[in-house]
Amino acid sequence: MTSIEAQLETMVGVFGLEDQRLRLMGEIVPEIDVRDGRHAPPQTAGIDAVLTGWRSAGFANQELESHGVALFEGLYDDTDGPLALTCGEKRDDAWGMHTNE
Repeated sequence: MTSIEAQLETMVGVFGLEDQRLRLMGEIVPEIDVRDGRHAPPQTAGIDAVLTGWRSAGFANQELESHGVALFEGLYDDTDGPLALTCGEKRDDAWGMHTNE
């Protein structure tokens, strides 16, 4: 277990978080960091490509941080997107609500 995974598990436990999207994001980040192939959700390659592109473009550390936060917030908030679908959520179009299958 990487230190990033341990930190996430600690926060999830301490705060009693039961959010599957958060757990999935917690698999993406260590895979990008460690690249050991243990956790490789399908979103990992795309997110890694975006982050690598920003570094190649010469973004300053502060820019990388602010863009990275926005990237992960957007991924988390895209409840109809690929992260939600990976977590088994579906949209009830009649009410605009999201439910777990």
